[in-house]
Amino acid sequence: MRWSKHPSVPRNPKITDIFFKCGFIESWGRGYFKIKSICEEFKASLPEPTVLTGGLSVVCNASETYRKLAAEYKVDGFVEEAANTEQVTEQVKKLVACLKEKTLSKKEILEGLELKHRQTLEQDYINPALELGFVEMTQPDSPRSPTQKYRLTEKGSKCIRETKIFDD
Repeated sequence: MRWSKHPSVPRNPKITDIFFKCGFIESWGRGYFKIKSICEEFKASLPEPTVLTGGLSVVCNASETYRKLAAEYKVDGFVEEAANTEQVTEQVKKLVACLKEKTLSKKEILEGLELKHRQTLEQDYINPALELGFVEMTQPDSPRSPTQKYRLTEKGSKCIRETKIFDD
C-alpha cells in the first residue's frame, strides 16, 4: 500500500457503506493520511500492510516511547517477547552467560567456553551477540586491539534479569 496520495477504491462497497452509516468511517479517502499524521506525531513507524488473497494483514510496531514505558513499567511479557523474537542462538546464550559477571578478552572467552578456534568464536558467538546488542567491545574504536575485551550491554543484562531465554 502506498503512503502517498492515491485513489480510494473500496473492495466491497456494500460493507463500506454500512461502516460509513455506523460511524466507523468518518469521511471517504482520509484514513491513510490520518494514520500517517498520527504516526508522525507520536514518532511511531508506519504500519506495514500486506494484501493477502482473503484480505489484509497489518503489522503495527511499537514506538520507541512505548517500548521504553513498557520496559520501565515491566509490562508483562514485553521484554521477554522482544528478546525471544530476536534470533538468539545457543552460542549467543552461552557467550552472554560467560560474560554475565565479568568483562573478558577473546582468549578468556575461548577458555571459558572451552573452544579452540578464534574464527568460530568470532563468527558464531561474538559477531551475532554484537549485532543483537547483547554484547559490546570495551574499545569500539579499536576492534583489533590486543587489549580488546567484551562485556554485556544493558540490553544483555536486562535480558538475563527479565527473561527466561538464558535459563538453559
